[in-house]
Amino acid sequence: MTTLWARAQRRLAFDRPLMPVLSVVLIGAFISTLVVYLNTKNAVERLAQSQTTQSLKLLDQQISAQVRDMVTKSRLVSQDGVLRLALEDSYIGRSAKVAAQRKLLGYMEDGLFERFYLMNMHGVIVLASNPALAGVLNISDREYYLQAKAGHPYLETIPVSRVSKRPILVASHPVRGPDGAVVGVLVAISDTNTFAKDVLAQMRIGNSGGAYILGPADVLVAQPSWAADGQFAPGPVARELIANAGADSFFHFDRQGAQRVCVAQRNQITGWTLVIEADEAEVLAPATRLATLIAGMSVLILALVTLALGFLRKTLLNLRNAEADQRTLTDLSPVGIITFSQSGTPLYMNAKARSILGIEPKAQLPAEVLFEDALGEPLVGAASPVLAALDQQQPILGQLAWHQAPASSDRRAININASPLSGQGGANAQSLVVTLEDITDRVLAEQALVSAKEAAEAATNAKSEFLANMSHEIRTPLNGVLGMLKLLRQDIPPEERAQYTEMAFNSGSRLLALLNDVLDFSQMETGNLQLSTAPFDLRTLFDDVEGAFSLAAKEKQLELSFSVDQSVPALLAGDEARLRQILFNLVGNALKFTPEGSVQVAAWANPSAKHAGKARVYISVADTGVGIPDDKQDHVFERFTQTDASYARRYQGAGLGLAIVKRIVALMGGTIDLDSEEGVGTTAYLHLLMDTADTAAAVAQCAAGDAPPCLPRLRILLVDDETVGLLGLQVMLKRMGHDVATAGNGKEAVELVRKGEFDCILMDIQMPVMDGVEATRLIRSIAEDEKMANIPVIALTAYAMPGDRERFLGAGMDDYVTKPVQMEMLQEALARTVGAQHR
Repeated sequence: MTTLWARAQRRLAFDRPLMPVLSVVLIGAFISTLVVYLNTKNAVERLAQSQTTQSLKLLDQQISAQVRDMVTKSRLVSQDGVLRLALEDSYIGRSAKVAAQRKLLGYMEDGLFERFYLMNMHGVIVLASNPALAGVLNISDREYYLQAKAGHPYLETIPVSRVSKRPILVASHPVRGPDGAVVGVLVAISDTNTFAKDVLAQMRIGNSGGAYILGPADVLVAQPSWAADGQFAPGPVARELIANAGADSFFHFDRQGAQRVCVAQRNQITGWTLVIEADEAEVLAPATRLATLIAGMSVLILALVTLALGFLRKTLLNLRNAEADQRTLTDLSPVGIITFSQSGTPLYMNAKARSILGIEPKAQLPAEVLFEDALGEPLVGAASPVLAALDQQQPILGQLAWHQAPASSDRRAININASPLSGQGGANAQSLVVTLEDITDRVLAEQALVSAKEAAEAATNAKSEFLANMSHEIRTPLNGVLGMLKLLRQDIPPEERAQYTEMAFNSGSRLLALLNDVLDFSQMETGNLQLSTAPFDLRTLFDDVEGAFSLAAKEKQLELSFSVDQSVPALLAGDEARLRQILFNLVGNALKFTPEGSVQVAAWANPSAKHAGKARVYISVADTGVGIPDDKQDHVFERFTQTDASYARRYQGAGLGLAIVKRIVALMGGTIDLDSEEGVGTTAYLHLLMDTADTAAAVAQCAAGDAPPCLPRLRILLVDDETVGLLGLQVMLKRMGHDVATAGNGKEAVELVRKGEFDCILMDIQMPVMDGVEATRLIRSIAEDEKMANIPVIALTAYAMPGDRERFLGAGMDDYVTKPVQMEMLQEALARTVGAQHR
């Protein structure tokens, strides 16, 4: 016992001198542990804050780009001329609404817009992408409507939509008329959840952290698709969080008993507050784990240094892994990222940046990255976004530049954002982070939209000039008709009465010819104009045209000559009526624009070497008139175009004649060219490839044609609500030898059919009480009398647009005659429908 105690005393005596040393080591270990923990905690927090801030900037850039894209696209939509037409309370406006509706729906296809409203100056929704909202929803009290109505484009976030009950982003633009005055407002609406929804879904930090967006009135504008309801509810700290937006450090707060950290930034375009929030424990988990491990190691004094070095190594490894993970995330970023040194030398590029700049993935980084302006000039010095950001120590956001890879001829448009990384203590930045976004497709699309807009505006101006000219061209013969009729109402001599009647008829014929030109052009535009093929003699056609214009040539004292060379076959096969129309336009123009001299028309032909049984027919129309200026020759064949669009122009016309000629020639498979010199004259050259027709076969074919039958005295029911037209047709039919009964609407016509027997019905379409289509349907449904139900019905209507004839024949009518009705047209229609029963 004594021996053991002695040994213990000796041991304690031996260890007692070491106690101060051990204490110092232990205290040093504790202090070292505390210092390491605090430094590690700060480093981890700074690293997490830096990464979070960079992610927030990328989110802000993407949202800004999408908002700018929305504003740009909605502004271009508001400038679409069809929207302005849809606001007009006219036939054109009502027709334009259909096209405007289709266009608004088309602009929604990319998913950027949720809906559109087109509002007039009274606050009424004239047109909506959702037709059910037009005329029902009243948003005239909204600030975005009032601002756009005053001529100011406006962007506003609405916390709760009256339609979807969700937050929305609204862009409103004034719709301006041709004179620049505001005539309406276009409202484009997007669901805020559509903005950066993919980025929000990918920005997940730990188990419960992520990014979200706050709007006005502390409303949650958008959150990740994976977030549960209420997970990022603003709560009572929202105002403090918004006020802290843009701070350099984490904002700490309590959410439902859990400590949270976040970084917030205000978006300058929308005013939204962008927030990235995470669990504080998860963010600081590396530091917490390190402190726990070091505290455990301090218990074992002898293993303190060894364990500290081991855990320090592990911590550094974790940091390197975190850096590697960050590098991986950066490489997977859809935005190009480059870091530059203070001298402008690139230090790092992610995969997207290499792809944009045309640098191979494993190639060495270049010594410098050069950008160009739109003209291809290098951006150097203060013009370089990299050097400017380093020199000014200020971020450069949204600068458009161009880059062309050395081995490629393809230039790419790039949106550049450069942000200096501040040094410690506020020192100047030692490096720079640059993000690149390839926006070549967007820039080209915007350029295409601008070009399309300019083309549409040019077309709109041309149509406006055409409509103004058409008004003059219609009013001029209409004035002649009304003037002559007014004179005929007076007591005048018979010879003057005959003269005035002829002048009124000629004016009416001119008006009808103008309307026929418009209808012909409309049929050509829709591809509904059909050509016929029949044998004809070009020499006889030339004689007819010469006879039609000889009097006009004599009145102007012009020499008019027609010649056909012997090379032209005796008979050709084609559409004689359309060729006649071409010659009437060309010869008529030549006479109109020739004050003195001559107009010479010539034709010659050559057999086609490639096409058996065909001949190449050439026709020239040469005049000694005023000629066409060089800068106008390429436009004379365009629709709605005249060489002189002023009010004081010397030569009147609708601007459609040569456009119709161009399209008819194209339908015939031919070509037409002009050779003109201003002040000397113009020659039009027409080239057609036509079938040749054997004379004997053509004569036999003509002889085999059926002549119109000689109709017996018919009992005709004439239905029309217009008194004057009804009287004119009634007299015309009686002079043709028929018995005529009349009705003022479809209902009266059905009653007369039930009471009497008729051989034919001439039915107007648009009438009060009952229209002609409905009346025809009721007559066809009379089952008790098969003969009565099969009475031939001929439509008499002013509907003469492409497709009208087919529509009325499809409704059960047997034939179709357009107003104004001429006796020859009516006789032919009766022969086709009723005459077949009397052959």
